[in-house]
Amino acid sequence: KRGRFITNMGFANFVTAAVDSADPRIKGTMMVILEESDPGTYDRGTPTRKLVHQLSSTNDPVLSLRVPASRIIGGYAVKDGVIVPRYSHGEIIEAVFRRTRVTVGLMTSAKLLSAVEPILRYQRTRFRGGETVAPGSPRYELGLQQREDVLHRLIDVWATGEASASLGFAAARLFDELDPIERRKDEIFAEQSVGGGSAQFKALRRLQKDALDCLHQSVEPENPLVKYVLLDSLANVLCPATKLWNTGHGANMMREAVSLMGGYGITEDCPGFLGHKWMDAQLEATYEGPEAVQRRQLSVTMTNDVFLAQFDQWVAQMREIAVRRPGTGACTLASAMQLWLWTLTYLQHATDAHGVRLYQSARQGVSFALADALCFLLASRCQTAVSATAMVPPNLPSDSYVGACSCRRAQNQFVLDAQRRDKVLAHRPPGAPGVARGDAFQDAHVRGHHALEKPVLARHQRPDLGHQVADRVQQQNQQGIV
Repeated sequence: KRGRFITNMGFANFVTAAVDSADPRIKGTMMVILEESDPGTYDRGTPTRKLVHQLSSTNDPVLSLRVPASRIIGGYAVKDGVIVPRYSHGEIIEAVFRRTRVTVGLMTSAKLLSAVEPILRYQRTRFRGGETVAPGSPRYELGLQQREDVLHRLIDVWATGEASASLGFAAARLFDELDPIERRKDEIFAEQSVGGGSAQFKALRRLQKDALDCLHQSVEPENPLVKYVLLDSLANVLCPATKLWNTGHGANMMREAVSLMGGYGITEDCPGFLGHKWMDAQLEATYEGPEAVQRRQLSVTMTNDVFLAQFDQWVAQMREIAVRRPGTGACTLASAMQLWLWTLTYLQHATDAHGVRLYQSARQGVSFALADALCFLLASRCQTAVSATAMVPPNLPSDSYVGACSCRRAQNQFVLDAQRRDKVLAHRPPGAPGVARGDAFQDAHVRGHHALEKPVLARHQRPDLGHQVADRVQQQNQQGIV
């Protein structure tokens, strides 16, 4: 077997390799462990000639070894004299990449955040030393940062780094929660003699209704298999979203960071080595599955009913944050999330001029664009949730159930706001031009978005509150509250 671009191969004394065999005594593909001491050829090969990740050992090895069947990862069974691996190489690679892709995404996030300080230092000292630039003057102290364009572009770099880090760490925490439940799931299926692959898929699919019931009732499931269905639906979206957005969009923003340094950004002695980080980010967007692979996975997993139910609850969570912290932009984000949900629903049922359904595997111009849009929303949602962490009650079972609880609190908050505005209106002196700024803002917030809030409330079995808010807003509009 000839390897290509194998990390750490320059000093590795064992390798995990995906293999297929023409031997009729072995069925299917598998992953095996190859050791340096095994009989045969264990040639580490020549170093790969690459432009990126120069500190990482990467070689192109040549391996031709004889190993015992006990080296098959995951074990095997013998049926009619044929060795049948329990897991194919694809299943094992996907289980590994499902977790390591999150780490790759965070690598790009770290590069973006590390670029902010070098850019600040460079831009603020850009004009110092000139005869016409006096110490203490704005030009001396701020340099290029007197320009609005420079500030806005730098904020974009920083915000992308923060949002991608929030998304990556949210995915990492989710997998920390999922891992023990996944092991418990395997134990239960082993006791029930449920095999892997399609058998497990069918067994879990039957539990989707129970998972949806737990979400609508805002309760944590007692059945570990139902809890696995809930968390797995999120993991199947957050993992490719982290890899796609952090490394894909992150690489584009690293180019922006380099451009903010001018010609200095592509020199070897550039502070922060931004040029090298930009090139490294290109590799991170490619390995462990390039962007098209992540979009393809998202186009399937983001249509899962269990995920969409939790996404719907995140909309309510953003609405609540908007009420409590208007400056976070959570209300705009919630509206964008609702627009994405509407677009997905429409495209799943709409057809083109030839009667062909728009949302399908072959129409990647449709599904891939929706996957990209979802990644921006998820990253912004995670960043907004982090900024509002202080308002989230303690001891919630997991982020999967925050949305449902938040929806109830948001509904109560809207009713309380309406009652408060009634009191202010009742005590307002005749001829007063308006109400206090806080009440005016809350009123404008509800008046501007009640058309979007109403269906959210209805979906969560409280349509009466939606009508109460809408009627209250209509009444206040007639009375001229601004």
